[in-house]
Amino acid sequence: FYFGDSNLLKDRFLKETIEKDEHGLVPIDVLKTFNKLKSLTSGDEETIRNAAKASTNLRVSEDGRKIGRVKPLPQFDDTRPRTVYVEGIGAASTHEEISRFMSKWGKVCYISLPRFKDKDGAPGKTKGFCFVEFESVEEAKKAIASLKDNQLKLSKDCDTFLKAMEKEEWEKSKTEYRKMQQNQHLQETRPHRLFDPGLVLRFSGVGVTPSSSKVKETFEAFAPIKAWDVTTISENGARQQEFFGNVRFDDARGARLCLAHMEDRKQRLGSCQIKLVVLQGKDEELYWANIMQGKRIRRMFESNEDKEENVKPSIGSLTPGKDYETGLLVKFQLSPEVAARLDFRAIRRAIAGVAAVAFLDYDANAGGACARMNDKKDADKLLACLKERQGVEVLGEISDCKILEGEEEKQEWKKVLQGKENRNKTSQKEEGVKKRRVADGKD
Repeated sequence: FYFGDSNLLKDRFLKETIEKDEHGLVPIDVLKTFNKLKSLTSGDEETIRNAAKASTNLRVSEDGRKIGRVKPLPQFDDTRPRTVYVEGIGAASTHEEISRFMSKWGKVCYISLPRFKDKDGAPGKTKGFCFVEFESVEEAKKAIASLKDNQLKLSKDCDTFLKAMEKEEWEKSKTEYRKMQQNQHLQETRPHRLFDPGLVLRFSGVGVTPSSSKVKETFEAFAPIKAWDVTTISENGARQQEFFGNVRFDDARGARLCLAHMEDRKQRLGSCQIKLVVLQGKDEELYWANIMQGKRIRRMFESNEDKEENVKPSIGSLTPGKDYETGLLVKFQLSPEVAARLDFRAIRRAIAGVAAVAFLDYDANAGGACARMNDKKDADKLLACLKERQGVEVLGEISDCKILEGEEEKQEWKKVLQGKENRNKTSQKEEGVKKRRVADGKD
């Protein structure tokens, strides 16, 4: 199962482990930590080794310590056209039950069955849907047509009839739903005061995501900038990434000047070809709405010349729901081996692959991390993925995984807000130095 095409194309951790080994092998020490193998073999290396030797699709290293595939992994993932989204799954449905039911239309290669987590962290009820991967596109289409034409239930325990669609169609409807949520968010947080239009350039590209410092270095060469960001939005295996970012200039003239210069230089950011556009309309309003929403949690630290200086709020002055939103902080601990192997960007990419993350605080020495998510749903989703190791396999074994609450949450928000205050002060000092240098004729 673990080395099959269907699983390996989706398992980042296992795929990266194979690619790092010159012979494409995985240590049995790593395999025996996987939940399914652990339950089937009790982590016994000899049992795992003998099972691999008996398989025609696997090979074992000469020293017997590693296992790998016989055939190389397909270069491209062709599973999406033959994967079906199925809705109406019972709360207690199992992989075996779904496989038996769906097999009437063809060979089932893989089933993804998302579940909620119980309070003790164990897998609980299903989320009411699953993804079924067939061996061929024809089998997938046959299953969809049959489920659309007939009112079928997975079992007597299910309350609703099954609904099915192509995975690509489901992804499209999911994207449209997110756009609808964005528009709703825009309406709710629409700026109540005018902002200067034309200050923001948005860039996008495919390749290795550029660092924040590289973005600053590239665009600041043309005109002064006030803020910048860069985000990885999707990955295509280990080969390439899609990313986008925003750069806010001091004035609209600087944005236009930069756009003209970048077009002359064939719009490159580091080694990547990028697309550039000046934000307008709803995209520009949504950008400023998000900026203003972020300012809400910084209100207590904004400088006020009419108030006494050097008065800092104590931890007791933070009020949940007013000064910060509760339920957004997800804390987890990486193993020493993974912490030594992964850097901040790799960890953030892994998290962004399953849920929208606003900020990541990571202690590289201790391996501890705290992710601030965009909303509570994203926080719950990340927590479930971390506990189930779904979509974040590259992070390895996770311990002490939880959504912060109470005093612990308040203390973490204190760190977040204090960090923002320090960065604002540093930015103000740098701006003051820059203005003095201009006044003195040094720039």
